[in-house]
Amino acid sequence: MERLKSAFLLAILAFAGVPADGQQTAPHDMKAGVVAVIGDIARCDIYPVPTGTALTVRQAVINAGLVSESVNVTVIRATQDRAQWTQPVTATSADNGEPVVSGDVLVVQSMSPL
Repeated sequence: MERLKSAFLLAILAFAGVPADGQQTAPHDMKAGVVAVIGDIARCDIYPVPTGTALTVRQAVINAGLVSESVNVTVIRATQDRAQWTQPVTATSADNGEPVVSGDVLVVQSMSPL
């Protein structure tokens, strides 16, 4: 649980737009919304949620780059201080269509050794 809280706090800092020393961040269109994808993933970052189309949990994780064959994704909603649910994702799994919501934090955990 402590690891999950730490991940959530890191994501909040990322949403706040606090750059590391010497780093510049690209501005995000906050009207469109953003989702943070962190954990066992190739590109931990904040991703825009496109307006007019639904971005699913699986699409967000695949876009961030899988580093193992299968992962568990814990979805944390900005409106709650606890995990909402966990969803398994693989490169070949069917998309269940669960959309991300602006402000979501997706914590990705590999199900196999890295």
